[in-house]
Formats: sequence, C-alpha cells, structure tokens
Amino acid sequence: MPESSNKGGRKPRVTDEDLLDVFRSTPDPVLSTAEVADAVPIKRRGTLNRLQALEEDGELESKQIGGRNTVWWLVDERGVSDTDRRSPATADPAPVDEERDTPPEAPESDAVDDALEDVDFPAGREREACSAAVYAARDYLRDHGPATKREIVAEVMPEHPLGYDVDGALEKVEAGDRYRGAWWRRVVKPGLKALPDVEAPARGASEWRYTGEVRA
Repeated sequence: MPESSNKGGRKPRVTDEDLLDVFRSTPDPVLSTAEVADAVPIKRRGTLNRLQALEEDGELESKQIGGRNTVWWLVDERGVSDTDRRSPATADPAPVDEERDTPPEAPESDAVDDALEDVDFPAGREREACSAAVYAARDYLRDHGPATKREIVAEVMPEHPLGYDVDGALEKVEAGDRYRGAWWRRVVKPGLKALPDVEAPARGASEWRYTGEVRA
C-alpha cells in the first residue's frame, strides 16, 4: 500500500490509496486533475498537490496537454519494461560472465536480514537478488556518503538490474529526468527504508544517508 504523502498536520479525508483507486476503477487510460477532483472530496488545488506527491513517490505519471491541463495515469505496477515484453520467451540467453553467473550474496547481518524479511519484493524477482541490490545501495551510501535516487540508480542498478531495463533507466538519469522505474520503486526504495542503518530523505530533501558504523 502506498505510504501517505501527508507527512503531518490534520489527517487527510482521502488517503493516497483512495486516490489511486480512482484510477484503478476507471476504464479510461488517463484522467485529468479535474476528473480526479470530481471523484474525491478534495478541491482541485488540493487534488493537484496530492497527485504531484504521488508522482514524486513513483505511483503516477503525468503529461501536460493543452496549455495548463495535466493528465495522469498509474505507473505499471508489474515493473515489466518494454524490452522485457518484446523479448521472446525462447530466445537464447546472452553470454554471461562466469564470475557474475550467480546472483551476489547478501552480506551476513542478522539485524539487516530481519529488517528485509518484511519487505514485499515483487513477484517474479529472486528474493536473494533483490536483497543484494538493496545491500549494494546501502553499501554505496556507506562508502560514498549521502546520495540522491538518481545517483543510486546510476551507480548501483547496472550491477544489480534484476531483469529491469538498465539502458532506459540510465538514459533518464543522463537526461535529468525523474526516474520512477520499478527497480527503484518496488525493490530498492522499500528495502532501504526498512534498513535500520539508512535514513530516508526528509521532506523537501533528496539525499539518502547511511547512519551506521563506517568502516575504518
């Protein structure tokens, strides 16, 4: 379930899940801000703010049309890239470096392992490989200091792709576009948030931080 974009103050009358259900319950591929506002007891300006927060969290995509009008749609929750969908199931696998043939093992740490046991990684992805990607992101923060989502994607994803579209992700990062792919949204972000030695960005900030013991 998406985490609420309301970080404090009065409890919202409409949850993030309620807003996402508006998209799930309609056959329309996209909805305008006004159409969403008509379906919930929030004024249009408040609806726009909530939709923008959900987009930043990776739950929605948007596009501006006709001047100031914006349409919104759900991010594909299956996390399947166009490249994955085009690849035939019987295609011969590309040669793999023998040293990288086996998914990297996660470092041994009871506290961290216990934290990741409750993370609901996406179906169809090996849990050990997902954990290894989370650990690699954590280690990057430990070794290189605070980093943004884009920096983590650029530095960690190529070594731990989990079957997602690395080239497409890096193109977004290099172009300066906000990356909201399933690799980050479904695996690494919830994994990092579950770790006791990683601190998520505060509201208005963008850098993730390692707060554990730094190696000498």
